[in-house]
Amino acid sequence: MTLPKTPEALMAAAHAMEREAAACYDELADEMARHGNRELAALFAGLAAEERAHEARIGRRSGRGDAGEAPVPLPWQAPEATDRTAGAEAGGPWLMTPYRALCLAVANEERAFAFFSGAAAAAADRSLREMAEALAKEELEHIVRLRLERRRAWRAESRAGGGSGAVRSLADLLRRAHAIERAAARRYEASERAAAGGEEAVGAVFRSLAAEQRRRLADLALCAEGAGVRLPAAPDSPPAAAGETRGSALRLALADAGRAFDFYTSVAERGVDQEVVAEAQRLAGHALDRLTRIRGWMVARDEASA
Repeated sequence: MTLPKTPEALMAAAHAMEREAAACYDELADEMARHGNRELAALFAGLAAEERAHEARIGRRSGRGDAGEAPVPLPWQAPEATDRTAGAEAGGPWLMTPYRALCLAVANEERAFAFFSGAAAAAADRSLREMAEALAKEELEHIVRLRLERRRAWRAESRAGGGSGAVRSLADLLRRAHAIERAAARRYEASERAAAGGEEAVGAVFRSLAAEQRRRLADLALCAEGAGVRLPAAPDSPPAAAGETRGSALRLALADAGRAFDFYTSVAERGVDQEVVAEAQRLAGHALDRLTRIRGWMVARDEASA
């Protein structure tokens, strides 16, 4: 990325970056609203409004006019841009939550902070350095506030989902993991039966997922046996969900994988000892792989039906 060499180039870059970020947050707000996620739509709309206010301040400071003025084209993609790839990595419209949205927003602001900090460090001109430092400071203040909001969102989602606070030992983790993975296996088996005679590709997806979950449960059983942990007996598999469409089954499978990944990651971050951390990280890796593959199947299915 080419860093700006003059105050004018710096302000043009900052102006365009804020405009692009506001437009991207607006797009995400609309997307969340279309999928019925009103809470997240409001969060993104608020972020877009803040970016437009920042854009207007930069415009007044640089004499570039109001926010309606067309930005100067830049030869690089704005570091703060919230693109579709980043949104997809956060789960897309199926899995996006306030916590994940704020993780994305923090990452965007951190990229902008790095850009302005780099410009300040490389500046030969004093006025350019001071302007870049001021812009970096504003981004840092935004990052601090967003991180606090992200922490609140994480706590709220942790409380709503049962959190990871009850995991104090490897035995706790193995029992919780077994319940999570068993529930996912039962869903996949039920969805496989529901897909029978329907969309063969979706049936194949759930056969693959169900087989994988059976291997995961066997692996957990071996770990529990080695650790001297007794696991509860598995209940009977449920009947296929009445009225469940193949599309909704995939979304539910994606949500299951997302919740598993979030749980294992939170346990690893709060781990009380290395054994728990290592096992939680291993389980998180498996959940992330499952999450990525299901999301890939959904995207391919959406593209095929478009």
